Amino acid sequence: GFDVALRIAPRPEAGHVAKLLAPSPHVLCASPDYWERRGVPATPEELRGHECLLYSSLPTPRVWRFSGGKSVRVSGRFSVNHGESLRHAALEGIGVAYMPEFLVGRDLAEGRLVSALDAWSQSRMKVYAVHPRSRNLAPKVRVFVDFLVERFQPVPPWREGRSQAGAA
Repeated sequence: GFDVALRIAPRPEAGHVAKLLAPSPHVLCASPDYWERRGVPATPEELRGHECLLYSSLPTPRVWRFSGGKSVRVSGRFSVNHGESLRHAALEGIGVAYMPEFLVGRDLAEGRLVSALDAWSQSRMKVYAVHPRSRNLAPKVRVFVDFLVERFQPVPPWREGRSQAGAA
């Protein structure tokens, strides 16, 4: 019942054709004001002393997972199930967010948010263009997927204006 879908997942679902568009790493970030007040953590463990902004729709919102199998139990008074609300809380200096880079890339590029622990950033998720298998793929689907590939590669829109360090 669909022509093309954008899917953010560690790997594409079986049964569909999936074209990798871009990585979607998580970024630990906060406002410059927050980092100035509370200090920038040097390790994931140091997050235990910070006000962490929690995304309640995750299976374990109080456990943040980083690269290398590192997990840290965090705490915070702000919990929400909406990514844009989490982003706005970070922009207001309420705390530290650990969220997909595509939601905060422009804020990072423009200095409204500052990332930390970039070397620990988890990069399991990827953005895919997905469509049903078909012997006769509609030209509109092929053209749209080609457009997405061109737009997302080699640099996805949320990384424009940012250093490529930490890109996975």
